[in-house]
Amino acid sequence: MAASLTAADRETIERLETYLNNIKTMQADFQQIASTGQSARGIFYLSRPGKLRVQYTEPEPAFLLANQTLLVYVDEKLGQESYVPTGSTPVSFLLADTIRLDGDVRIERVQAKDNVIRVALVQRDDPDAGSLSLVFTDLPLELRQWTVTDAQGVKTTIALNNTSYGRKLDPDLFEHRQKPVQSPRN
Repeated sequence: MAASLTAADRETIERLETYLNNIKTMQADFQQIASTGQSARGIFYLSRPGKLRVQYTEPEPAFLLANQTLLVYVDEKLGQESYVPTGSTPVSFLLADTIRLDGDVRIERVQAKDNVIRVALVQRDDPDAGSLSLVFTDLPLELRQWTVTDAQGVKTTIALNNTSYGRKLDPDLFEHRQKPVQSPRN
């Protein structure tokens, strides 16, 4: 953990880690807003460890799937797929077997005030790659939103509501069958 954390900050981080590690499944409606003005809505699914799906319903159908090694974004309207290593994305910590907010990420700031806890994180090995800010309600403790700031300073906030925990999620939600590559016709 960052050396500047107080004893109260460390206690808060331990509570957050315990809460996150106790999540086995999670489903929530979400609204996504970017600093560019773009917005989207959909459903967020998490099955720990190792599986995440962000299903966009508005404005266009698309989804993002992640496991502990690969993240795929599928634009269903355009039929396009993009792949990146999960470890290079801010969501990787949510997929870990054991979530530690002082592992591959460095805690930049902890703020607990008015029943809201905010934690700012950067990747330990590449702090200039962007940041992740998590927002929790305190009583009861619940993840409410996160904001990703990329290396160019573009912020994307995802706010969760109607969250449910411990539900059985269909395993097919976390499967993706890659489209076969077609050869050009002669």
